[in-house]
Amino acid sequence: MSEMSNATSASPPIMDRVGRLVAGFAAVGVDGLLVGTEANRRYLSGFAGSAGMLLVTPQRRVLITDGRYTEQAGMQAPDYEIVIHSGPILEQVAATVTESGVRRLGFDPGTTTVAAYQDLSERLGEGIELVAMPGMVETLRLVKDEHELAIMRRVIGMADDVLAMVQRVLVPGALERDVATQIEHEFRTLGAQKTSFDAIVATGTNGAMPHHLPDDTVVRAGEPVVVDIGGIVDGYCSDITRTFCPGGRTARFDEIYSIVLEAEEAAIDGVAAGMGGREVDALARAVIAEAGYGDYFGHGTGHGVGIDVHEAPRLAETATDTLQAGMVHSIEPGIYLPNWGGVRIEDLLLVTADGAEVLTAAPK
Repeated sequence: MSEMSNATSASPPIMDRVGRLVAGFAAVGVDGLLVGTEANRRYLSGFAGSAGMLLVTPQRRVLITDGRYTEQAGMQAPDYEIVIHSGPILEQVAATVTESGVRRLGFDPGTTTVAAYQDLSERLGEGIELVAMPGMVETLRLVKDEHELAIMRRVIGMADDVLAMVQRVLVPGALERDVATQIEHEFRTLGAQKTSFDAIVATGTNGAMPHHLPDDTVVRAGEPVVVDIGGIVDGYCSDITRTFCPGGRTARFDEIYSIVLEAEEAAIDGVAAGMGGREVDALARAVIAEAGYGDYFGHGTGHGVGIDVHEAPRLAETATDTLQAGMVHSIEPGIYLPNWGGVRIEDLLLVTADGAEVLTAAPK
């Protein structure tokens, strides 16, 4: 059984992460970075609140948030100065940036609205330049440290346990929606804060839609059921998919399932540090194409998993990412046939110096 406690064995290495971030400032020509997304805030500070911004400079680490989080911020981000704003947050951000002596302030253009950019630019004035720095924190998050991996092993093991429950309740006559409800309940019972996404339970022809949301469809004997689930523990996600055939497997099911399993195994066996995400995708895609089902595999072979359930690296036909030891990502090929259903099998892997470790353990 998976570990049920949410307590981590050690505090996250915040100062190491911040140090690596600051070490990259000179190369990109900034002397401070504004961090606004919840995932990046948590990674760099430990703060799990839903509102706030970080200002990181070589001399200062400041968490700006509102009065709802005064106590929480102090507890979760002890390495940061805590500034509580009462007016508009960008007013306080501008004041803190100015008093910190920052002249070139990095920001993430992918998560900053035009309105926010214009507002902050006006408040900062002409003496401070805003510099677009996309993906600076996300790049640090690509390779998981030991603290992150310890949490992820717990939440991945939890997903394995939940799937064992699914096998017991996924019987002919069950409703997709009821099974999904039991999945969420089981994750919380085992100690997860919540699910990492809405569970996918897709029976029969619904399985031809990779992201079908559970409804009142009844599970029927001999029809494939795609079950894609994940939980969150201490801010980190799991993500695993298995496809079942309640009431007895059919020849058609066995045919499609064996192709998808072979594709997944080909990709898993081929994963290595230094490979491109596009190369790994090609390993799985070639097996499915050779079997004559290439037109029915319409998504990428995998994606990174961590604080976000979908993050870099991408493993897809158009991917440009290169795998590095310490990355955690999925391998999840599938075949989706209209008027029949789908089969997807998904596992999570840790890239190692000499291959990959499969982190998920549920039977397939």
